[in-house]
Amino acid sequence: MTSLDLLFKIYMNGVRIQQTDSIKYLGVVIDNKLLWKPQISSLCGKLSQACGVVCEIRHFADMKILRSIYFSLFHSHLQYCISDWGRAYKTVIRPVQALQNRILKYLTFSKRTSSANDIFKLLKILKVSYLYQLHLEKFMYKYNADILLLRSEIPSGICTKLRTVAASNNRVHMP
Repeated sequence: MTSLDLLFKIYMNGVRIQQTDSIKYLGVVIDNKLLWKPQISSLCGKLSQACGVVCEIRHFADMKILRSIYFSLFHSHLQYCISDWGRAYKTVIRPVQALQNRILKYLTFSKRTSSANDIFKLLKILKVSYLYQLHLEKFMYKYNADILLLRSEIPSGICTKLRTVAASNNRVHMP
Protein backbone atom coordinates (compact mmCIF):
# COMPACT_ATOMS: atom_id res chain seq x y z
CA MET A 1 0.00 0.00 0.00
CA THR A 2 1.50 3.33 -1.04
CA SER A 3 1.08 6.68 0.67
CA LEU A 4 -1.22 7.73 -2.17
CA ASP A 5 -3.62 4.97 -1.17
CA LEU A 6 -3.91 6.53 2.28
CA LEU A 7 -5.13 9.91 1.04
CA PHE A 8 -8.71 10.67 1.86
CA LYS A 9 -11.08 12.25 -0.60
CA ILE A 10 -13.53 14.44 1.26
CA TYR A 11 -16.48 16.10 -0.45
CA MET A 12 -18.75 18.87 0.77
CA ASN A 13 -21.85 19.66 -1.29
CA GLY A 14 -20.33 17.76 -4.21
CA VAL A 15 -17.08 19.76 -4.15
CA ARG A 16 -13.84 17.97 -3.28
CA ILE A 17 -11.92 19.54 -0.41
CA GLN A 18 -8.22 19.67 -1.27
CA GLN A 19 -5.68 18.34 1.22
CA THR A 20 -2.98 20.84 2.24
CA ASP A 21 0.11 20.76 4.40
CA SER A 22 -1.11 23.66 6.55
CA ILE A 23 -3.93 26.13 6.93
CA LYS A 24 -4.24 29.43 8.74
CA TYR A 25 -7.32 29.63 10.93
CA LEU A 26 -7.99 32.56 13.24
CA GLY A 27 -4.34 33.60 12.95
CA VAL A 28 -2.95 30.19 13.89
CA VAL A 29 -1.14 28.09 11.28
CA ILE A 30 -2.12 24.46 11.79
CA ASP A 31 -0.03 21.89 9.93
CA ASN A 32 -1.18 18.41 8.95
CA LYS A 33 1.17 16.69 11.42
CA LEU A 34 0.56 19.09 14.35
CA LEU A 35 4.28 19.77 14.71
CA TRP A 36 3.56 23.53 14.83
CA LYS A 37 6.63 24.49 12.77
CA PRO A 38 4.69 26.82 10.40
CA GLN A 39 2.97 28.47 13.39
CA ILE A 40 6.28 29.00 15.18
CA SER A 41 7.81 30.41 11.99
CA SER A 42 4.92 32.84 11.56
CA LEU A 43 5.09 33.78 15.24
CA CYS A 44 8.84 34.38 15.07
CA GLY A 45 8.30 36.86 12.25
CA LYS A 46 5.88 38.88 14.39
CA LEU A 47 8.09 38.66 17.46
CA SER A 48 11.15 39.71 15.46
CA GLN A 49 9.33 42.85 14.33
CA ALA A 50 8.49 43.65 17.95
CA CYS A 51 12.18 43.22 18.85
CA GLY A 52 13.10 45.74 16.16
CA VAL A 53 10.60 48.29 17.44
CA VAL A 54 11.81 47.93 21.03
CA CYS A 55 15.44 48.20 19.95
CA GLU A 56 14.69 51.50 18.21
CA ILE A 57 12.61 53.16 20.93
CA ARG A 58 14.33 51.87 24.07
CA HIS A 59 16.56 54.96 24.19
CA PHE A 60 13.54 57.26 24.47
CA ALA A 61 11.41 55.55 27.13
CA ASP A 62 11.74 54.52 30.75
CA MET A 63 11.45 50.91 31.97
CA LYS A 64 7.77 51.19 32.88
CA ILE A 65 6.85 52.25 29.35
CA LEU A 66 9.18 49.69 27.77
CA ARG A 67 7.63 46.92 29.84
CA SER A 68 4.20 48.06 28.72
CA ILE A 69 5.37 48.03 25.09
CA TYR A 70 6.76 44.51 25.61
CA PHE A 71 3.38 43.25 26.79
CA SER A 72 1.47 44.96 23.99
CA LEU A 73 3.74 44.15 21.04
CA PHE A 74 5.47 40.91 22.06
CA HIS A 75 3.66 39.13 24.87
CA SER A 76 0.23 39.45 23.23
CA HIS A 77 1.48 37.45 20.22
CA LEU A 78 3.40 35.06 22.47
CA GLN A 79 0.43 33.98 24.54
CA TYR A 80 -2.11 33.76 21.70
CA CYS A 81 -3.10 30.07 21.48
CA ILE A 82 0.01 29.03 23.41
CA SER A 83 -2.04 26.22 24.93
CA ASP A 84 -2.03 24.69 21.43
CA TRP A 85 1.44 25.37 19.95
CA GLY A 86 3.23 25.49 23.32
CA ARG A 87 3.40 21.71 23.49
CA ALA A 88 5.60 21.51 20.38
CA TYR A 89 9.05 19.99 20.66
CA LYS A 90 11.57 22.11 22.56
CA THR A 91 13.73 22.34 19.45
CA VAL A 92 10.79 23.86 17.56
CA ILE A 93 10.08 26.39 20.34
CA ARG A 94 13.75 27.32 20.87
CA PRO A 95 13.65 30.24 18.34
CA VAL A 96 10.71 31.76 20.21
CA GLN A 97 12.63 31.57 23.49
CA ALA A 98 15.67 33.12 21.80
CA LEU A 99 13.57 36.06 20.61
CA GLN A 100 12.09 36.51 24.08
CA ASN A 101 15.60 36.52 25.55
CA ARG A 102 16.69 39.07 22.94
CA ILE A 103 13.86 41.51 23.56
CA LEU A 104 14.42 41.39 27.33
CA LYS A 105 18.10 42.16 26.79
CA TYR A 106 17.06 45.09 24.61
CA LEU A 107 14.74 46.34 27.36
CA THR A 108 17.49 46.28 29.98
CA PHE A 109 20.41 47.28 27.72
CA SER A 110 22.12 44.00 28.62
CA LYS A 111 24.95 42.49 26.59
CA ARG A 112 23.99 39.88 24.02
CA THR A 113 26.20 37.33 25.80
CA SER A 114 24.70 37.88 29.25
CA SER A 115 22.31 35.37 30.78
CA ALA A 116 18.63 36.19 30.47
CA ASN A 117 17.56 34.29 33.61
CA ASP A 118 18.22 37.25 35.92
CA ILE A 119 16.37 39.58 33.57
CA PHE A 120 13.26 37.38 33.68
CA LYS A 121 13.29 37.61 37.48
CA LEU A 122 13.98 41.35 37.46
CA LEU A 123 11.13 42.17 35.08
CA LYS A 124 8.82 39.49 36.55
CA ILE A 125 8.17 37.94 33.14
CA LEU A 126 7.62 34.24 32.48
CA LYS A 127 9.65 32.27 29.96
CA VAL A 128 7.77 30.65 27.09
CA SER A 129 7.73 27.20 28.73
CA TYR A 130 6.42 28.60 32.02
CA LEU A 131 3.80 30.65 30.20
CA TYR A 132 2.59 27.46 28.51
CA GLN A 133 2.45 25.66 31.88
CA LEU A 134 0.52 28.56 33.38
CA HIS A 135 -2.09 28.45 30.60
CA LEU A 136 -2.41 24.68 30.96
CA GLU A 137 -2.79 24.93 34.74
CA LYS A 138 -5.41 27.68 34.44
CA PHE A 139 -7.32 25.48 32.02
CA MET A 140 -7.15 22.51 34.38
CA TYR A 141 -8.22 24.65 37.34
CA LYS A 142 -11.26 25.87 35.42
CA TYR A 143 -12.00 22.34 34.26
CA ASN A 144 -11.77 20.87 37.77
CA ALA A 145 -13.82 23.72 39.23
CA ASP A 146 -16.53 23.09 36.62
CA ILE A 147 -16.30 26.68 35.40
CA LEU A 148 -14.86 25.88 31.98
CA LEU A 149 -17.38 23.66 30.24
CA LEU A 150 -19.62 20.84 31.18
CA ARG A 151 -17.33 17.81 31.51
CA SER A 152 -19.50 15.91 29.05
CA GLU A 153 -18.68 18.49 26.33
CA ILE A 154 -14.95 17.71 26.40
CA PRO A 155 -13.89 14.54 24.57
CA SER A 156 -12.50 11.92 26.95
CA GLY A 157 -9.24 11.59 24.96
CA ILE A 158 -8.42 15.23 25.62
CA CYS A 159 -9.15 14.85 29.33
CA THR A 160 -6.85 11.83 29.56
CA LYS A 161 -4.06 13.70 27.78
CA LEU A 162 -4.48 16.75 30.04
CA ARG A 163 -4.37 14.62 33.17
CA THR A 164 -1.20 12.92 31.92
CA VAL A 165 0.54 16.21 31.10
CA ALA A 166 -0.55 17.82 34.36
CA ALA A 167 0.55 14.81 36.42
CA SER A 168 3.93 14.67 34.67
CA ASN A 169 4.53 18.35 35.46
CA ASN A 170 3.74 17.71 39.16
CA ARG A 171 1.98 21.05 39.19
CA VAL A 172 -1.72 20.23 39.28
CA HIS A 173 -3.38 17.86 41.70
CA MET A 174 -5.56 15.47 39.75
CA PRO A 175 -8.37 13.81 41.72
